[in-house]
Order: sequence, then structure tokens, then C-alpha cells
Amino acid sequence: MPGHEETLNLPLNGEELKAIILRDAQRLVDNECMLMANVAFPRVSYVLTLKLHMANPFFPESGNEIQSKAPTPTELQSNPALSSVEPPPLLNVQGGGEVGATSLTRTIDSGNAERLRNGMGIPCLVPQNDGTKSQESIVYPPGSFPELGEGDVHITDTTAQVRAEMGLVGEPQDIVVE
Repeated sequence: MPGHEETLNLPLNGEELKAIILRDAQRLVDNECMLMANVAFPRVSYVLTLKLHMANPFFPESGNEIQSKAPTPTELQSNPALSSVEPPPLLNVQGGGEVGATSLTRTIDSGNAERLRNGMGIPCLVPQNDGTKSQESIVYPPGSFPELGEGDVHITDTTAQVRAEMGLVGEPQDIVVE
């Protein structure tokens, strides 16, 4: 009987959470003003950090960090532009170099709310003609529930904190091209 399904608000599984995190990461790089075609990077390094804080007493936190590294000779041969990528922090940079850092924090209180925001299937128990129930997913297009908004998302400029962690003191300096 259509329309008599029972919606389940199950926790997000790892694949669903990964999809949400990848969308947030894409949002961060899309909003970084320096990552445009008209900006060149003679030398650059970066750090990507993922920290999960979970409501699980056995595993309250999990995390991973990836730092840029110098390309291998094979990578350079196939893509010479990679020669500008170095491990952080950049050494021997006049004026300490420029550092920019942004953090995105998302708190998820409802798996189904995030599924709706991201166009993922909502798990439902659907009655079958033989009296049993089967679990199926109902997918609504992203944006179908504008009242949900963006969720509990905070984007923060963390440049000062990262500069301090790298031992860079003082205010960032203007880049002078001679």
C-alpha cells in the first residue's frame, strides 16, 4: 500500500558520511579565492585535516591528516607543474610567506535531515502485499526541503591559529613582485 511506509531515522553509515564530507571539502576549495585559474603558485604547500568527533564511548574521536609532499620524478615527468608543490611549511620564503587557513565544522543531529539536504535515500519500512515489510529508500531531489537550511555548519577563518602553529609571527605581509 503506497503511502503507508514507516520512516526510519537510522544513523548515517560510513559511505553516507563520506559523501557529506566530500561535498563539504568541495565547498571549502570552491570558496577559496586563491584557487582560481588566474593565480599562479611558484611554491606551495598544504595540509588537509579531517577530525571526527563521534557520540561513541569506545571511539569518541577519529582523525586523519595529509600533508603535501614533493612529487616523484615520474610524477614530474608527466606533469611538470607539480614542481611547485612542497611539504609544509615552505622554507626560505621572504617575509615568511603567506598562510591562509579555513575550517568547516558540521554537527549532525539527524541522519535523515542530512540525507534530505544531500539528496540521499531515506530508509523506510514499506508494507508488502503478503503482510511483511521490506526496507526501501525514498529519494527526494536536493533542495526539496528548503526549510532544513544548510544544517549546523560553521566556516571559520583559522589563519591566525595556523600561522602561530607554524611559528610565523606578526601580521601577514603584502606580496611584492619585483
